[in-house]
Amino acid sequence: MNNQDLGAMVLSNQAQSNIFVTELYRRWVEAESVRENLERETRSLKCKIQRTPDTEKKIAQLTQNLQAQQEKVKSLIAQNQSSQAVAASATEDRDRISAELKSFSESMKKLD
Repeated sequence: MNNQDLGAMVLSNQAQSNIFVTELYRRWVEAESVRENLERETRSLKCKIQRTPDTEKKIAQLTQNLQAQQEKVKSLIAQNQSSQAVAASATEDRDRISAELKSFSESMKKLD
């Protein structure tokens, strides 16, 4: 191969290499653009999914149900405390009456 042919082959190879690098860079830029667009679209769709009117209605309804259940729990706790107080009072009354009955029984034995 003479010098001119070798020079032409080197230049031809360099030109092909430049074309491949340019094409590779173009494809990379295009792929990055597509990726960014997909990320934006994904974020947008996530926001739309999270904030649909149906979802907002369900959240409001569930919040109301939760508040109603919390009120029921508070009411039942108060009722339970009241029942415990009544039970404690009844126990005291039972013990007092039992003591009085025992005392009365002993006094009746003495009289007999």
